Amino acid sequence: MPFKKLLSAIALSLCVLAMVLGCDSGTEEGEERVAVQGVSLNHSTLTLDEGQNALLIPTFSPTNPTNKAVVD
Repeated sequence: MPFKKLLSAIALSLCVLAMVLGCDSGTEEGEERVAVQGVSLNHSTLTLDEGQNALLIPTFSPTNPTNKAVVD
C-alpha cells in the first residue's frame, strides 16, 4: 500500500530531523544542553484510501530541548 509507505517515510524523516536538530551545540557557556530523545506521532497506525488525508502531529521528548527550532 503506497500510502502506508509514505507515512512511514514521513515518520522516519521527522525522527531523523528531531535527532539532528536536538544535537545543536549552540548553548551558552555553563548551560546544560538538552537533546531531543524521541519523536512520536498522534497515530500509531493509519490507513488511507486514495484521495483521503490525515494530519500527523509530532510530539518531541523531552519537551524542553535546547534547540527549540522544532516545535510540536
